[in-house]
Amino acid sequence: MKKTCMLLTICIIFISACSNSEVNVVSEQYKEKIVQLQKELAIKDAELKELNAKIIGLEEEIRNLTYYSYEEEEISWMKSYEWDSIVVTVRHDDSYKFTLPDDLLSISPRSLFGAIRGGYAPPSPSSYTEDYKYIFIKDNEEYVINVYNTDLIEYNGEFYECNCNASVLGDAFLYYPKEIPENSLLRKIYESKLWGRNTDIFRIRQVACLIRGFINDGTVVSIEKPEDIEITENLVEMDFYNKGQKITVYLDESYICIKSNDTEEWYMSVKDVDLVSEYLSAMTAN
Repeated sequence: MKKTCMLLTICIIFISACSNSEVNVVSEQYKEKIVQLQKELAIKDAELKELNAKIIGLEEEIRNLTYYSYEEEEISWMKSYEWDSIVVTVRHDDSYKFTLPDDLLSISPRSLFGAIRGGYAPPSPSSYTEDYKYIFIKDNEEYVINVYNTDLIEYNGEFYECNCNASVLGDAFLYYPKEIPENSLLRKIYESKLWGRNTDIFRIRQVACLIRGFINDGTVVSIEKPEDIEITENLVEMDFYNKGQKITVYLDESYICIKSNDTEEWYMSVKDVDLVSEYLSAMTAN
């Protein structure tokens, strides 16, 4: 009898141990499953956030692709064509200033800029070519337009693309910036209408403004034509055409040469800057 009771006790203990072991195994499996599901949920959550961001971006692009109505409150003033004064100047430099004569005070910003829609701020100075500022004054109210490119303006902190030449007033009434001298080859590039086969005025002026920027910030200095110069495999050659003249720019890692007929202008880098890399960055910035 005692042997039987002992045997039963051992069996019960064995069965109980087996049951606990099975429960522990199943419990661990469930825990692993929960962890795996939590990881998958986190991935799905990240994907959902990414999709929401793309949706917001697409909605913004759609909004920007839609031309605005001049009836909208923010830009309704642009319909006006009777002004007390219109001043054309240069951003950050009021020494360049021209006040339009009375017979031109009937200019309408709407006709000046054409259809407009949402635009984007230029990512860097190298991605815009114009420095004009227009001030429209009426009944002691001033409306200030900043012109960044021929098709890009800014008003009241908002950027707009327009389908007309926004720089026309600046081009018509202001002198060129001091940094682009009257008879310089750089000036001829700025005025060119053809770059190789490219007729994009923005890109043409961008090259001139980029070189001007190198000169202004001291990246390059003017030098005499060197007797010997090392040419790298990264040399960039550009041809511009202006009223029968061909202006060629040779831009290498450490120097710039601008040449037209028998006239040459040479600039050498005096900073630890790769001019070719700066050029390529500027050309892809916008």
